[in-house]
Amino acid sequence: MKKWTFGYGLLLLAVAAAAVFGIVKRGSYTDITNQGQFMDQLYVAELPGKLAANECRQLKRALPGCPYILCVEAQGDMEYTGYPGSQKVRVRKVWKGEGIQEGQEIALFADSWALVLREEPASAELGFTNKMKAGREYLVFAVQKAVDADTGCSAYRLYKEGVILPIFCYGPCVDKIVPTNGEHTYVPYKEVKGNEFFAADKKGLRAWKTLKSYLLEQYPANILQSPQKPAR
Repeated sequence: MKKWTFGYGLLLLAVAAAAVFGIVKRGSYTDITNQGQFMDQLYVAELPGKLAANECRQLKRALPGCPYILCVEAQGDMEYTGYPGSQKVRVRKVWKGEGIQEGQEIALFADSWALVLREEPASAELGFTNKMKAGREYLVFAVQKAVDADTGCSAYRLYKEGVILPIFCYGPCVDKIVPTNGEHTYVPYKEVKGNEFFAADKKGLRAWKTLKSYLLEQYPANILQSPQKPAR
């Protein structure tokens, strides 16, 4: 299980149940992540519109109060070496936050990033937003600084108080809505891997895009030097 050193001492990120989860899953993570395009074997959940609309209203109020507001460029794919997953990024712009510098490489982690491989369907739990794609810039909100005990890299826990993990791509994204079977809202990741947000209907996608538009006006993309292309 991954450990993080916080400013007030050494803590285990997860509670005891999550610790067991990490130990049990680590071998499975290693097995599946060694396979090329392993995410195409998994499912992700789409969020129903009513819940998405409520969450987005709450995020609009809460996110500006986060202690760290950053523009980052993803440096590689998400890493699953236990619970939770993490992703390395380079800081392009510090909108808010002490002790972090532009150009610095850091890791981001979220309590919701996990592979659930022993349930049906096997899934990637991403918080209804897609993982960041290497070379693209994102607006992220973090709440706590830590240090990766394995690598010594500075790490920041992403904000997540509800079900949505708010990560916003600078630039356009093509979001598909895949019909569900009525039993659950899981769909094959390979069918929505170009998405930024996983919505079950137009109402949810509209709520997300409205929130994104508002936040990117507050933290605009004109600080970026390179043009942003649509995600693929």
